[in-house]
Amino acid sequence: MSVAVVGDKSDTKREYPEPIDNQEVIRGLELALQDLEKIPEDFVIPKDVHLEIRKIESQEEKTKRIMEILEAAGVDSSVCHTPLSLLFPLLGWRQGVRCEKVRRLVALMKELDAAFKDQGLEMTALVEHPTNEPVDLLLRFPGKHFFLLCIRSYGDAEVVFDEKRQQFFQRKDNNKGRRNILLDPISTSMLQMIWLKKHYRPFFGGTADAANRPFARILVIWKPSRLAQHREELYQTFGSVRVLSARYEKGGSVFVLNREDVVKFVKEFLASRTKKE
Repeated sequence: MSVAVVGDKSDTKREYPEPIDNQEVIRGLELALQDLEKIPEDFVIPKDVHLEIRKIESQEEKTKRIMEILEAAGVDSSVCHTPLSLLFPLLGWRQGVRCEKVRRLVALMKELDAAFKDQGLEMTALVEHPTNEPVDLLLRFPGKHFFLLCIRSYGDAEVVFDEKRQQFFQRKDNNKGRRNILLDPISTSMLQMIWLKKHYRPFFGGTADAANRPFARILVIWKPSRLAQHREELYQTFGSVRVLSARYEKGGSVFVLNREDVVKFVKEFLASRTKKE
């Protein structure tokens, strides 16, 4: 589940049945960060247990199971003010990783909200996925323009897309070799997108036609990581922004850019789409 404020569904004049208050989402994440900092650094829900809980359909049963694990680990869940449905996707990561994830989301969402408030931007974060990592951030604009953002940092390294091997690598200055980035951002975002369109329909407008509209998937590289330079043919230009477009022969692609270029890219992408329409 995501942090979202659900409005009156009887409001048929709205383009989307569930309005989202960006500031409420951001406040929820900031509160979640405070609660996460109360949880011991060595507390991590094992991956196999995490996957089992994700498959539980009843939110009541899922919450009960999480509370049992917290209690067994000596974590006082009563001190947490954030719904466990938001905290849970983060409890499979180490304390430093999960806290840094939330800090990055808050920083980027505040910047996006300020830049696109007048354009009706609505955002939701950390949408839980039953078998994959949570969806970091979803954006929607009036006119049914959607963006899915994956935020990643791989330490002090360059991120490289190898066209021939259809894989992403990280390359460090002190090591001329390459090391696989195990979680492939293209296939990850594709699986997330397929699941979202089937199970998160209200976000896209609630109809089959709305859910089937394509939307941009973006891999955001966060410092100290940085995107390497690639062949000119791999880039696409949107207005004044030149962005790496990593494509798979089996289908699917993702735009890859550094964190500081996100707002500029979204602006230019929207402008480009509006001209075509």
